[in-house]
Parts: sequence; C-alpha cells; structure tokens
Amino acid sequence: MKLNKMREEMINSFIDCLKKDTIPWHRGWSSERPFNAVTNTEYHGANALWLTYNQQAQLYKDPRWCTFKQAQSKGWKIKQGSKGTKIEFWSLYDTEEKRKLTRTEAKQLTDELTAEEFTNRVKPVSNTYTVFNGEQIEGIPLYEIRKNVLHLDEFLSGRNKLIENMKVGFKEGGNEAFYSIAEDMIVLPKINQFDNEFEYITTFFHEAGHATGHVSRFNREMPSARGTDIYAREELRAEIASAFAAQTFGIDYTQNKYMENHEAYIQDYINVLENKPNELFAAIKDAEKISDYLIEKGEFELENVNEIINSNNIEQKNDYRKKDTELLTRVQDARVRMALKGQETAYSTFMKDESIPEELKMDSLNVGKIVMEYLNNGEDLKDIISEKTKKIDEMAGIKDTAYTKNLICSIFTRTHVEYMEMKKLPNLYDADNLINISSKLAEKLVNEQAVVFSTGAEENLMEIKNPKEAFKHKDEEFYITKEEFSRALEQHENMYPVVKCELSEAAEFDKGKFYTLKEYDDKMRNLDSEYVKGYERARARYGSDEELQNSNKPEDMKYAGYLKNKYTVIFDSVQKITELQDIGEGEGGIIEHFENIKSIRGNKDSMIESIKNEEEFDAFQEKVREVFDYEQENNIPEDFRTVSENMEVISREMVSKQYDLIADRIGQNVQNENSIFDYMKKNIQKAQVKNKSRGFEL
Repeated sequence: MKLNKMREEMINSFIDCLKKDTIPWHRGWSSERPFNAVTNTEYHGANALWLTYNQQAQLYKDPRWCTFKQAQSKGWKIKQGSKGTKIEFWSLYDTEEKRKLTRTEAKQLTDELTAEEFTNRVKPVSNTYTVFNGEQIEGIPLYEIRKNVLHLDEFLSGRNKLIENMKVGFKEGGNEAFYSIAEDMIVLPKINQFDNEFEYITTFFHEAGHATGHVSRFNREMPSARGTDIYAREELRAEIASAFAAQTFGIDYTQNKYMENHEAYIQDYINVLENKPNELFAAIKDAEKISDYLIEKGEFELENVNEIINSNNIEQKNDYRKKDTELLTRVQDARVRMALKGQETAYSTFMKDESIPEELKMDSLNVGKIVMEYLNNGEDLKDIISEKTKKIDEMAGIKDTAYTKNLICSIFTRTHVEYMEMKKLPNLYDADNLINISSKLAEKLVNEQAVVFSTGAEENLMEIKNPKEAFKHKDEEFYITKEEFSRALEQHENMYPVVKCELSEAAEFDKGKFYTLKEYDDKMRNLDSEYVKGYERARARYGSDEELQNSNKPEDMKYAGYLKNKYTVIFDSVQKITELQDIGEGEGGIIEHFENIKSIRGNKDSMIESIKNEEEFDAFQEKVREVFDYEQENNIPEDFRTVSENMEVISREMVSKQYDLIADRIGQNVQNENSIFDYMKKNIQKAQVKNKSRGFEL
C-alpha cells in the first residue's frame, strides 16, 4: 500500500533520527498524550506517536493540537510562518455505493457479506489533515503543565494485579531484564538496582509487552533468536507499547541500561523503515492494543493516573470532604458567621477548636468571606448556591465543588431542614449535570412548562419562566438539567426526535448540544451546500486538489476538505441512531443522509412528519408574537386578550382567530377597532375557561 503524505514524512523523519543514533520513541517523550485543543479528544496510534515526536523535536511544552478550521471556529489565529504537522484519518469506502461508510454501516455489511465479499467491496482510505500545536496559535488559553509525582506503592500494587491477571510468571534478581518465551516468565533486576522508579516502570512495561505475544494471550509470532526480522518486529511492538503505557501514566519514557542493547537495533530499525515502512504502522497499531491490555490487566485507576501524588496523609486529611451531612455543628456554624462579621472572640474560639481539622477551618473562613460579599450585595442564598458554587470553589482554591456546596449549606443555614432544602438545589454550576440546548429547543420546552435556564449578561444562569423570557434571551445559551430534560421528553413525546451533536468541526454546531431535528437538518443542508460550492470555486482557481491543499489563504483553505460531523438522533427513550456525516460531501441534510442508507431509511417518514409538525409550531409561535405585540401596543383590556403578559397562550383557537382579524384589518387598512372587541366579547366565556391552563394546546 502506498504511503500517504503523513506516513512518508514520519518514515523519513524517523530514519534521519535513527541515523543520528537516536531511537525516535526514546527522545524525551512528553509525559502527556497529545490531544485536540477543541474537542479534548486524545490522539491515538500513529498520530499520537507522530505528534509526540514533533512536540519534542520543536521543544513544545503544549500537548494540544488542532486544525486551521478548528482554530478559526474558536476565534484563534495561526501565527504567521507556522508550519503544520500532518496527521491521518482513516475511513472505509464502499466501492459499490461510492461513498464512505459509518462504523454502523460497516458492521452491518460484515453481517451481510462473506469475508471475501467484504474485502473486495470495502476498501480502507485515508485523508491527511494539517494540525498546529498550541504554541503556534494566538488567542488560545494558556496551557497548565501538569507536574506528576510518582506514587510507587500504587504502581507496584497494579504490577502485582497485572501479573496475576495475565497469569504470567515473574521473578526479580540478577542483572538482566528479559521475557522468557519458554517459561512464560518476566525477569527483572530488583527495583533498587535501577537509577529511579521511572526506569523500573518502563522496563517492566517493555518486558510485559513481550509477554502479551504468548499463545495464551495475543498469540503473535515470537522470535526464536536475535538478529532476525521477527525479533526486530517484536522489539518494535514492545518498545512502542512501553512508551504508550509510560505516557498513559504521565511519566517520561527513556532508555536505560537494563533494556536490550539500543545500538544493536539501530540498523535493524533502519532496515525495517526503509524496506518495509508499513511494518512500523502495523507495530504502532499492535503496540496501542498491548498498552491498553497492560493497563486493563493492572486495573490501574486511569482517572487518577495523571495526578498521582506522593502523600502519606492525603486521604486522612481530606476524609471530612467526603461527608454528605453538615460539616460543622450548629454552634461552630454560628461562630463562623460571627467571625465573618468581625467578632474577634468568635474567631478566636473557632480557630482554637481542636475538633475541627485545620484545613476545614481555613476553607470555612475563605468560602464564608466570599459568600458574605455576595449576600451583602443583595444576592439570594439559593441563587448563590445554585449558580455561583463553582466560582466560589475556584476563588477559594478548593477544587471540589460538592464539598464547597456542602460547606456553604452548612455555614449559612440555621436548621437541619433548611440545610437539606439548600442541599437539594440544582447544581447549575455543575457542567456534568447540565445539558446545553438550542434556543429553538428551549422555546419548545418552555411551552411545555419545563424548567430551562439561560446565561445572563454576567454569564450567570437564570431561570426562564415563560415564553416571553425565552424569546427575550433567544440569542443567549440555554441549559436544562439532565433530570428535567428526561422528564420533559418522557411526558411530552411530541418533543421527539431531538438531535445531539457528538462532534463537529463546524462552528455552527457545538459538541454536546441538543437541537430540534428541523434546525439540525437545515443547518447541515445549508452548510453542506456552502462547502460544496466553496470547494468548487476554490478548486477552479487552483486547478488541482494538491495546489488547493498547499494554499495559505484562509478564505480558500476553509473549503479544502470536509468538516467532520457526528450526531445522534434520539427518537424516543429506547431508539437512538448515531451517524457520521461529513459537511462538504454533497449529501445534504439529515433527511437525505437517512434516505441514502438502507438500514436506517425506514425512519425517514417519521422524521419528515416531525419536521412538518415543527414547521407548524414555528408558524403558530410567529402568530403568537404578532398577536402579543398587537394586544400590547393597542392596550387591549386583559379580559379580552388571547396572549398573556408573559406571552403564554390562553386559547390556541382564539389566537388564530385574533391573528386572522388583525391580518384582515391591516390588509384592508380599516380603522374600526371595535371589530376585534365584538368578536372577543362573544367568545369571552370560552377564553376564560381556557385561561385556567398555561401554555398552548396541542
């Protein structure tokens, strides 16, 4: 298989590096895996190895990368003269339908076709993209470099679990590190023989990587002697797997005296790269599987792996933070409040209380001082707890919002009942509990009396209580708690389907945000058309795809390629369909995409019906706004209004009649204002009956 441009550059760079007597994956690897600056997704496989190599070669400390378009979508700028780094993206291409397949479609084809039919019909294809490092980008937030301190006891515990779960032999002693194929045994020198713990860990992962090739595990072809091609290939896998595993742990990967003779393999690696370059990429793919396998078998706590702290008393010190009840007694709470008001005796007594951990004392005073400032400015305690806990947590330097919320509730409530009420307040500061929704979806939810929130002028969340407020804040961001969203969808099935953006390189979509089907479909169709036409114009100017790809003009680069887009259509509480649909392929909107795929085509009719209903909803809401404006501007008496002060519909039928009367009156330019009143008087009893229910009727 011919190498793409990214792989050509990677092979040539690695060969140059090896000829300088340096193994690329030994070059002071960054202790953090490279990840995308916009999506926060980690890069894997060859992309991860290549970006890490380039990061070290250019002395970048920032592990973040993104494309030109992604930077543009965030308002960032690529620094003038910056040279990007190519990465690859693989997909499966259906030679019969002449289009790329999603994973779901590919899986379906594997079930429908024989292995030979699938291989002949479906071909892997790669596209290369250019990414830039965070240090090449202007406007990107500064990156905080993580400092990792090794907790050796935790690693050794994981090592023992790994050995047990792999069912591999293990022995310490001697002066060599190796894996015995015949005995299925990992042999290492004792830990105190290594210069440091890092060397011991990387060496262990290297030899454990070899052990995964055993017939009872991955069953790779294992070498019988040194100096063979098989031996060199196996060494590639073990070395790169060890480097990946070390990076997962947030530690540097370096060569040490107990590893196989580095000089002896330089020429072997050069031979592999020059004569069988694709072998490197096969090794990288296997190495990532090996690394994942080792981490899994060791049952290492990956969520904590980049924040390993060497501290003997941290758990004991922070036990009180895990409490889910009041952190202080009522007397202690009162002393904190009095101390915050300047009473020295209360402060002195509180600080001398030996039953309170010193850290809790300082946290109480720091958090209390910030909360008091909000209270003194006239803010309500409920709003402070719901909306500002995260900000208070950051200002106090605590970094534990659940604990900070509990502390605020404990200090500033006077009874247990009040404390429990405050604890139950929604965590509007907690991004994990909030769902970002579009203004269109928010409008529909508010009309169904769901509790929705919007960002105010100061980026604080405020509850949207009625359609009037929803319309007023339509240009802001809207949120709803997960619980409320589930409840609203369950109670009002007419809200389905909704669409969640899983991933998008287009600035018009936000990852994780929920949209109505119609607006996502419209946006996709409009963007797809724009990018297809933009590509055609740009390519016509440059004459070829290659010339266009090499352009440095932002207005042309914008259309040089596709924008990745992934979404999930949620039809009900059970049926969900996730699709990849690139913008710029000429496919159109979601409806056209579903029509093109046999396995999901059956959903198209219900989706079209949903869009039709949404169009009717939009048309009616436009009527509501026009009637509301007319009734307000003309001071229609409240008893005769069809739309309330909060833009809530009193009667759907009456709104439509009122709208028709207004339209007729404006069209005929008649000044007889009594016509509307006459109609309303005849129907006032009907209007008053329907005034009992809030929201428009379905």
